[in-house]
Amino acid sequence: MHKEQLDELLGGVDFLEKILGVRIDKVGVFDGFLAIQFTNGYAFIIPKNEAPEPIDRGRYFIFKELPERIKQWGISCQGYYVEFERLAILIAPINNCSGSMDIVVSRPVSKMGVADVWQASLFSMLDKKEGLIEYKGRIIGMLSRARVSPIAHLALEKLEDLVRAGAKFTIEDDKTIVTAWRTRFEFGVKPVFYNPITIDFDRVKQELTWKKISFDDKLDKVRVFFSKIPLEINEILLRYKIGEDYEYGKAMIIKGISDDYSFVLLVGKYINEYSGDACIGEALENLALLLLTNAQKICLGEGEEPLLRKDVKISGVKEPEPFLVGLGIIANLLLPGCKLYRIKAKKINAFAFIGERNDESLALVVSK
Repeated sequence: MHKEQLDELLGGVDFLEKILGVRIDKVGVFDGFLAIQFTNGYAFIIPKNEAPEPIDRGRYFIFKELPERIKQWGISCQGYYVEFERLAILIAPINNCSGSMDIVVSRPVSKMGVADVWQASLFSMLDKKEGLIEYKGRIIGMLSRARVSPIAHLALEKLEDLVRAGAKFTIEDDKTIVTAWRTRFEFGVKPVFYNPITIDFDRVKQELTWKKISFDDKLDKVRVFFSKIPLEINEILLRYKIGEDYEYGKAMIIKGISDDYSFVLLVGKYINEYSGDACIGEALENLALLLLTNAQKICLGEGEEPLLRKDVKISGVKEPEPFLVGLGIIANLLLPGCKLYRIKAKKINAFAFIGERNDESLALVVSK
């Protein structure tokens, strides 16, 4: 494996660390891919053109089967598919895997004859921590009788002290180094890829949902329509339970104040099943969230007890006031099929355009 290819694959490890929020010290180098094992899962980094076809699950992508070049090592997994530049990162919970990637080293060192001090020094490193190979701050293998990792050129750098002392080595291929003194001996590099780290798969879902769901196209339209109004824009994740698992939805919240009214626009994807309290911010924000989810309580003011959902009154509007016409246009431009309602919750009197289509929903709440 050329250093350029290895460097590109290791760039995927840097990106994976950001998703997982951990430091990965050990990375196994195999033919055309990297492998990383954790206490509760695996990760594989492979060129995108050799990866399985990603399956779109809305919030994130998944894969159903590992490529054959990984499966041949005795493991089969399903999990999350993450795209990074020209790479695919496959992250799998251990419960979604069968088999294991055990690297077998054939002959024990004790049965090998030692020809001289150089060979004795070499044997003292094989399959031991003294033979660990570090590259760009990570351990990527170990000198070994097992010839697995295609990084013989890096293994030779590990033997620099022996070479300076007069030992001769020859790289036979990208996995094999041969001694060139009294006794011929072939060796290479064994992958070292176990990290005693537990992956927070809930965090993985958060990160992937956040990256995949984008509201940029809608935000561009909103900025054009409200070009003369200062806007406050935030995005949030909402966590809820589906069956035995937790999932996330994402929402964009835009607030603005004109001379005639104030408004909150909330656009969400996969938020309908959220059932926590609608207490994410100010009253109109909370009202918008209540209208689009299964939230059973809403916070309307600091220090006040949350209001029950059943106490929020929603009714239709036959003739919209003139200032609502333009707002209705933008609401339906963002999500066709929005309808106008009058909302009453304690002292709050507001109007709301509400729409839903597939897994996307919108509430534009307006108060004079």
